[in-house]
This record gives sequence, C-alpha cells and structure tokens, in this order.
Amino acid sequence: MTLKPITQSFDEIVNILANGMMKGDPQMEQFRCIFTTDEPNVLHILSAFDFIDLDPPKNTIKKITLYQLIDKKSIS
Repeated sequence: MTLKPITQSFDEIVNILANGMMKGDPQMEQFRCIFTTDEPNVLHILSAFDFIDLDPPKNTIKKITLYQLIDKKSIS
C-alpha cells in the first residue's frame, strides 16, 4: 500500500470529508488524516472517520495532509 497526498488545506479536508460522509462515498475508508499539533514529537494518523469524531480545532493543528491509501495490487 502507498499513500497518495490529496491536500494540505484544513478547510479542503473538512469539505472533502463532509461531502464524502453525506454522499456515502466508499473512498472514505481509504482516507487518512496525518497531522501535527503543539505536542512535541507527536504525529497523529487517523482514518477519516476517527478524524471526524475527534473534530480537532483548526488552531491546534500545525501541519496536516489528507492522504488516500492506494492498493498497488489492485492497480497491477
């Protein structure tokens, strides 16, 4: 499996995840939110559903990226 970066914009991530939830997009299971906060040396890696449940305040996130898991076996 590899990770394909989608966006590094918090607002875009929120929009993508909100739209995916409303539409029941099956790709939601492949999304991962990876971000850092003020906590030193902590990298958070959450599924889209866990990120939505956590609902972290935008001002606590220093850097964030939304990734999609790609299964190389299905591509070959």
